[in-house]
Amino acid sequence: MINYEDGACYADLDVTVDTDENGDPTDDVDIQCNKLYDMVFSPTKAEQVGRIYYVWQEEAQTKNITISFLDFEEVINEEYKEYYPRIQKLIDMTTIDNENAVYYKNLLINLKATLGETNNMDSILVQLRQLFDKGGVFLPESQKQDTIELIFDLSDGDVTEVL
Repeated sequence: MINYEDGACYADLDVTVDTDENGDPTDDVDIQCNKLYDMVFSPTKAEQVGRIYYVWQEEAQTKNITISFLDFEEVINEEYKEYYPRIQKLIDMTTIDNENAVYYKNLLINLKATLGETNNMDSILVQLRQLFDKGGVFLPESQKQDTIELIFDLSDGDVTEVL
């Protein structure tokens, strides 16, 4: 965690990207609060999760925010079009109430953005499965089952061997 002086406030604009390249994407200080910034985003996905870090009553706090790019158009390989709404449904159902839920949602967002890119997609599927194997995600049973089915539906032979 970042140590803040009382009243300090910072934002990490994408918790999946390690902006300061220190190996931890969750502690980046991309911008300070209460200042105007002219930002140019080149989105690679329809939405990203950011995080605000601030101090309230002498306690460090965080608040996750979703940045949506309304005019973002994803080009999906015909073979994977059926999976796009399934992934979006899982994203929409996810309540961000702990770090693992943030990680799970970001994996789903990245999976949706990489549909058809075999190497990236396989890596995300393995990470999703590992998260489930560790018992790190507490989801309603139907959402958990839908996610497991999605993992296996999208997995090729190489990923299934790892799982």
